[in-house]
Amino acid sequence: MKRLSFQVISDIHITETDLQSRHSRQFIRVLEDIRENDPDSAALIIAGDMTDRGMEEEYDGFLAVLEAVPHPRPYFALGNHDIRWHESYEVKRKRFEEKLGTGITYDFWLNGYHFIVLGTDYKDEATLKDHSYISETQLDWLEQKLAERSDPAKPIFVILHQPFQETVAGSVEWHGVVPDAQLRSLLGRYPQVVYFSGHSHAALEMSHALHRDKFTMVNTASVMASWNSITEEQSSQGLYVEVYDDKVLIKGRDFAKKEWVQEAQYSIEFPARESTA
Repeated sequence: MKRLSFQVISDIHITETDLQSRHSRQFIRVLEDIRENDPDSAALIIAGDMTDRGMEEEYDGFLAVLEAVPHPRPYFALGNHDIRWHESYEVKRKRFEEKLGTGITYDFWLNGYHFIVLGTDYKDEATLKDHSYISETQLDWLEQKLAERSDPAKPIFVILHQPFQETVAGSVEWHGVVPDAQLRSLLGRYPQVVYFSGHSHAALEMSHALHRDKFTMVNTASVMASWNSITEEQSSQGLYVEVYDDKVLIKGRDFAKKEWVQEAQYSIEFPARESTA
């Protein structure tokens, strides 16, 4: 029996308020696709880079799309493009929180399933460019949240913009998480964790869109531009997720072609075992 369905997308990179701009039209197409294929969706999770530079007019353009097209309830994670450069971390973080009405770290429950959203703390300007810095304070908070009503037979969904290095597609070339080992070790205590990340823009057709170690890591590709470094093709992609009593189905979607990505159709069994494509 299906208990829950939701979508995970990332890297929209809205650049202006015009609904007819390319990035806005791509985002509109995503929302229309979800309305057509999963009208009962419980959530739309956006794993960072809603904007290209974290500027006020870009958030206004992003929110204009959400106002124009019906959609599931959105949840937002902080991306590196939302926070880096142009202005201070404090200014960018405050704008993210005020415009989107959320903090950078928070958790929520949907139909009895736990979702945990992480976001970069400030370390230095160089780290902000491409990394997420997870402070000791945030690690302590996460440790408490992971233990909350934990059940090995039920997935815990964790969202952070950056992937761990040398895991999912695109994570070799792109920098990831600081401190990598500490966060990876903490999540590894919970094999039921399903960790969604964006950032790399790696297309879902590429190998290792899903990576299994002590927990499951999933690449969400990009709405703006999902790049296939092998074929040099580019598309607009994201994930549909269905939660059942004994498994989670993850279905890659090409929004531009309005097709399922056959190479990215996954089933994760619970209690957690090794995932199979």
